[in-house]
Amino acid sequence: MSQTEERSLELTPRSLGTRERRPARTIQFELNAILNRFANNLSSIKSQFILAEKLKSDGNTQYKNILRSQVVFLDSAFDFFMHEITKYGMVQIFQGVWKKTDKYNNFPIRLGDISEVLKNPEQENWFLDIVNDAYAEDTFMSSQSVISQLNLIGIKWQDVAKNAFFEQTSTTPTSKKFKNTL
Repeated sequence: MSQTEERSLELTPRSLGTRERRPARTIQFELNAILNRFANNLSSIKSQFILAEKLKSDGNTQYKNILRSQVVFLDSAFDFFMHEITKYGMVQIFQGVWKKTDKYNNFPIRLGDISEVLKNPEQENWFLDIVNDAYAEDTFMSSQSVISQLNLIGIKWQDVAKNAFFEQTSTTPTSKKFKNTL
């Protein structure tokens, strides 16, 4: 196209229904993969501090954007981690590896989902799909939502708080640190 020729920027309608519909396959990560992905995300977030400090020392105020983005990335990494731990734990309970919890026993399954499972008993990941769909639009960043998910899969949130925040000389309870941090 020569420089004097103009391109056509006219929009054309999109063809609908031209691809065969295939249901999305829910992915289940192994526990090590979940932990590794979270650790890699944290490492990536931490590495941005070097750039932020360099910009700050040069007087460039763009370092603030990097710091803000780190908060967003951290929220996203933690939310992904909680979603995957929830799916992993629910499948472990379903398969009889982990002990059932009251919240697990009361997990709601829609009648439409049950009908689909009964029509297609050969479907392998039906339970994982149901769990994934149940929490697909939820975010797990508040302390209450994290506590709820941990209770669902039988992990005592107080133990998590103790492991993450216990300090010998601290007068602040680990449960309070847990909630305040989230």
